[in-house]
Amino acid sequence: MISIQLVPLMSAINWEIVKILKKKGMRLLNEPVKKIDFVPDNKANDLLNNLKAFPHVFVLACIMDRQIKAERAWIIPYRIGVEIGSFKLSEF
Repeated sequence: MISIQLVPLMSAINWEIVKILKKKGMRLLNEPVKKIDFVPDNKANDLLNNLKAFPHVFVLACIMDRQIKAERAWIIPYRIGVEIGSFKLSEF
């Protein structure tokens, strides 16, 4: 029978990094929600930050943010909504 020595998946340094990131993440989760400015347009930022009413707009912006400038990607859902006259998921 061949003996297989198990190699730890993560070194002690990696575990320390995980603990630091977890602590920072928990701190951020417990802070009050802050508005994030994704683009220079305030109306678009208000829409992108309204995750309770329009989560699909945020998700679409995340999907658009691939291999194009971020500001362009994050404004696309807002411009689509303006063009079609609605930001409702059923209209998108």
